[in-house]
Amino acid sequence: MSMAVKSWNYTSRNQSGKVVKGRLEAASEAQALGKTMATAWANFAHTGNPSQPGLAWTPSDPTRCQTMVFDTRSRMVDDPEGPVRRILLT
Repeated sequence: MSMAVKSWNYTSRNQSGKVVKGRLEAASEAQALGKTMATAWANFAHTGNPSQPGLAWTPSDPTRCQTMVFDTRSRMVDDPEGPVRRILLT
């Protein structure tokens, strides 16, 4: 039996820590996101670097706290959970 999934709900936080709710409307968006994540993991396992075309990874810099964010537009973000991280470090 096969079932077509039309949408997925998600909850996340944006760079400022605000809760964001959304919906992936098309199976193609979810498949593209899954492919991006799987490629990043495979590249990391093989080479130690998750970069791929359109998504460049840079080694960690403690002054920037970069994080690879996977979304419909995957990217590197400087310190996406900065406010929370600073609270936990105090």
